[in-house]
Amino acid sequence: MFDWLVPLCVFFPAAALYLGGMSDVKKSSGVQQILGLLVCLVLFTVAWGAIRMGTASFGGILGRLVLPSLVATALLPLIARIGFRVVGSGVEKAAAHH
Repeated sequence: MFDWLVPLCVFFPAAALYLGGMSDVKKSSGVQQILGLLVCLVLFTVAWGAIRMGTASFGGILGRLVLPSLVATALLPLIARIGFRVVGSGVEKAAAHH
């Protein structure tokens, strides 16, 4: 029953690392950024659930929680691009800082 808390707990630190340090959100207002983050959260949770259904046959905590979390986190760059595109902005790779 509490398994659905896992994608929420995984999403926010992973999104903070990816969106905060490795990419830049372009062409967006503050409202678009918040909406984009919410759309990304929904897409991440849906992806996590779909992956969980596919890996449940592995059994135990590995198939129900660990593998879906790892795979969904690996898909976060794609999820972020789609999520922010839905609200009319974009995600680009961060420029190198000198």
